[in-house]
Amino acid sequence: MLAIAKREFSALFNNVIGWLFVAAVLAFWGFYFFVYNLLYMSPSTARTAQSVIFILLLGVPILTMRILSEEKKNKTDQLIMTAPVSTWQIVFGKYLALVLVFAIPVLVMLVSPLVLTMFGEVSMVESYLALLAYILYGMTVLSIGLFISSLTESVVISAIVTFLALFVGFMSGNVAESIFDDGSIAASILSVIDLMSPMDELCAGILDVPSVIYYVSVIILFLFLTVQSIEKRRWSISTRKLSGSAFSVASIALVLAFVVVLNVIGTKLPDKYSAIDLTSKKYYSITDKTKDFLKTYDSDVTIYVLGAKSSIKSSYPEVPKTLNKYVESSSHIDVEYVDLDKNPTFADEYDASSLAEGSLIVVSEKRYKAISIDDIYASEIDYT
Repeated sequence: MLAIAKREFSALFNNVIGWLFVAAVLAFWGFYFFVYNLLYMSPSTARTAQSVIFILLLGVPILTMRILSEEKKNKTDQLIMTAPVSTWQIVFGKYLALVLVFAIPVLVMLVSPLVLTMFGEVSMVESYLALLAYILYGMTVLSIGLFISSLTESVVISAIVTFLALFVGFMSGNVAESIFDDGSIAASILSVIDLMSPMDELCAGILDVPSVIYYVSVIILFLFLTVQSIEKRRWSISTRKLSGSAFSVASIALVLAFVVVLNVIGTKLPDKYSAIDLTSKKYYSITDKTKDFLKTYDSDVTIYVLGAKSSIKSSYPEVPKTLNKYVESSSHIDVEYVDLDKNPTFADEYDASSLAEGSLIVVSEKRYKAISIDDIYASEIDYT
């Protein structure tokens, strides 16, 4: 496996592809790091990491397009398949080579938060959590590119299909929020292929266990599918073609079921175990004093959030995350999201028609209170 990884790693730098990938990623990282972290004085690299994702949409298809498809075209893959190594070792070796190339610009990125300490207090945990998200996203798209490369003999088709697949994964979350209702079948399907939302969760400063599980499971799934793609090519020239095909289908179904169950379990975990607040100011946590108060609180309260849930999660992610803490701490608190496009007069009932999206209306049995989104979180910039 290591010999295959070394061979592929050298091959990527024997031509211009490896060098271009590293140079492009570092160039865009340097630009956005200068703009967001140095010019606009952001103490976290989260926004920088999110901004340079698009370069992977272009770089990964070029990096992965030849790794299996060219060997398949030139029939040199038969030499590897007849070597005394398993298919898993072949796939892991090639994947390891891709990850090592990706690791070169990542190592430079890891120094960025340390550079910021020269200028003031830095959110080190948030910065490195965002970089972890970038690494997981990068490893995930590399596994997808590797799989697509195993399906075709054309490097051009491999690059185009990989780009389209990554672009769909990049845009599906926004499409689901803009077009489909939250909880609809279409929105649920798009959420499965949404590669960006898990990264957004981690870049928000939360160690979100379901997001980590999602990326790791997708990597495992596509590496497994790559192995099956190569195995299918082996079985196609064998007299046991039918039995091999049946075994392949059964294995794919089993692994798909495992991945689905694993992700469902991850999403069902309580927030106190699955969403760990690592922000420096604990934006998504409630104090121990509040928790103690909620334990003795015995009146029913409904907190209405003005806006569709999907829109609030996108525009004000801190709001639903914080409110979940209240719900977990008291059985008397309930949270409901009110889509103002479908119910435009709802706020009028509480004399709160001027409130913007993301604002809250807290209603109890005896009274209610409207809270503007501008009053929920206070922020300021110290230009010194």
